[in-house]
Amino acid sequence: PGAAAFVELELDTPDAHCELEFRFANLASRPRLRLSRPRLRGTLRLHWEWIREYPYIGRVRYTFLQPPSFDAGLEPLGGVDVTQLPAVGPFIFDLVRGNLLSSCVAPSWVETDLRLKSPHQTPTP
Repeated sequence: PGAAAFVELELDTPDAHCELEFRFANLASRPRLRLSRPRLRGTLRLHWEWIREYPYIGRVRYTFLQPPSFDAGLEPLGGVDVTQLPAVGPFIFDLVRGNLLSSCVAPSWVETDLRLKSPHQTPTP
């Protein structure tokens, strides 16, 4: 048994950040960037399966119906926000939108299984 839903997602997390490391075939160094203040907006199609034991939801899969809008700050560690530099910022955002976001837009799906959990995760009442 499973379920499906359409979800309007608007994510605005000004305190969130993550670090990205890039590996290029023609460069010995590995540039690192910090992605901060991510904003994401779009409509998701969400499918999940119910299971009898904790966590009560097994596989979850989703896809955006159209490419979501995405904005964030990108800065080299210890540097300035490169998204504000002419030509560099749009180039980086095109890479993010073209490669990362397109992998989760219909007809592609992103799937995970919530039963595959950390050994430290415990059920909450």
